[in-house]
Amino acid sequence: MEGVASNDLLAVILVTNPSELNAARARVLASKGQGDINVVVDVEKEVKRAPLVSEDHHFSAPALQTFDNGPMQYKFSYVLRVPTAGKTYCNLGGAVHEVIENLTRQELEGIPPTEEQALAMLEQFWSSDAYASKKKEREDTERAEQMIDTDFAWQSQKKSRFRC
Repeated sequence: MEGVASNDLLAVILVTNPSELNAARARVLASKGQGDINVVVDVEKEVKRAPLVSEDHHFSAPALQTFDNGPMQYKFSYVLRVPTAGKTYCNLGGAVHEVIENLTRQELEGIPPTEEQALAMLEQFWSSDAYASKKKEREDTERAEQMIDTDFAWQSQKKSRFRC
């Protein structure tokens, strides 16, 4: 580059908000005497940004909480819908729900459920994706088995033949 010695630092300042322009100029003027900034580029026109969401977008309480945590987190989660790692409690609850739903469906078809069937279904519906450690997964698997045992105990005390 012409006019810039190899031992000099080249600085480019991009200012997109006009209110920040004077502060950027002041920083450059303050440092010019020190010789560490040789080139400054000011962009004074405001950048037009597309709206984050459409005008008819509805916000849920969790979405607003996510936005409160950070607008970019909201954008990635709710606008761009970037996939994230699952939550362990979702895996646990989802698997138990699937087991109980299928057992109920079988019972409605006249097939009495057994705990062995339930545990086989739990293994079938279980997902290890969200677990960072085998220890946590083992703990949650045990909790899921306890929940299924509790459901069987509750169902045996009910007077109704069906689970629902």
